Amino acid sequence: MLGIKADALALIHKSSWAENIHWARDIQALRRASLETINTLRRLLGSWVAAMVKWSEISWVEAKEIFRTARTVVIPVGSVEQHGPHLPLGTDWIIAQELASKISEKTEAIMLPVMPFGYAEYHMDFAGTITLSQGHLHDLLLDICRSVVKWGAKRIIFVNGHGGNLASLRSVCLKLREESGVLCAVVQWFDIFEEVEGWKATEHGGIVETSLMMGIRPDLVDLRKAIVPVPKSLSGAFKTVSINRVKFRDGYVHLFLRTSDVTDEGSMTETESSEPMTDFSFATPEKGRKILSFFVDYLTDFIREFERIQLPNSSATKT
Repeated sequence: MLGIKADALALIHKSSWAENIHWARDIQALRRASLETINTLRRLLGSWVAAMVKWSEISWVEAKEIFRTARTVVIPVGSVEQHGPHLPLGTDWIIAQELASKISEKTEAIMLPVMPFGYAEYHMDFAGTITLSQGHLHDLLLDICRSVVKWGAKRIIFVNGHGGNLASLRSVCLKLREESGVLCAVVQWFDIFEEVEGWKATEHGGIVETSLMMGIRPDLVDLRKAIVPVPKSLSGAFKTVSINRVKFRDGYVHLFLRTSDVTDEGSMTETESSEPMTDFSFATPEKGRKILSFFVDYLTDFIREFERIQLPNSSATKT
């Protein structure tokens, strides 16, 4: 390994553009290099060069060369919707984009531009929310995926920041598997770990999501405006677990509600097993950075294992 890195360093220092990149992850500097040098670097350094690949920052010529070896595409997907008075409308896509970006820096996966809009119709009682229909979201994502499959993608990973997108994403994944053999996965940070220090990861605008945003974009979080939500009572016999799930006696029932049916503030922290919440002081940037780091490490390992999957009669397994 040391010999390979030494060869790589020697190659870089012999290149006319060496003094400009200084090992910085700068695609503009790479663009000034010849495709032959890029390919040599990829062979010597593996993911170091691939990590710099973001779809919007390369030319079509570079894309063609990159797909000679790269096979996995990461697509961040989010939503523009309310997250209570203390978090921005773009919370879901901002988190998804940050996670996907960091993952692409540690693997050979290619990151596509974020899809900021999703299915959020049930949030439409709160100003600023933008929604696509589930069918339109499905068709839009399917067209995007078909495009990258044409250029060589064999694995697609959706980093999804909004649970309302899951039905459309599942349908897209199954369709791609059927028609082209491409294997897809949907990862959601709130599915990776159930809770953090007693706080449920699935709480909308709750402690965990607020911490994540504080770790990524603290300038967009205003805890002075954070309000501990008081859940609306549906019935004395029902306990609201989420916007689409209630507990009745000892069992659970799917009950599909609008956000405004259960909260006036937009944030929802009334899940069954969470710690009693009195304020948002438990949310900190440090927690957010730890959560982000954990997710990135987890998903980096997942991608490497995901790429090893061999399926029978699948074009996705061909190189």
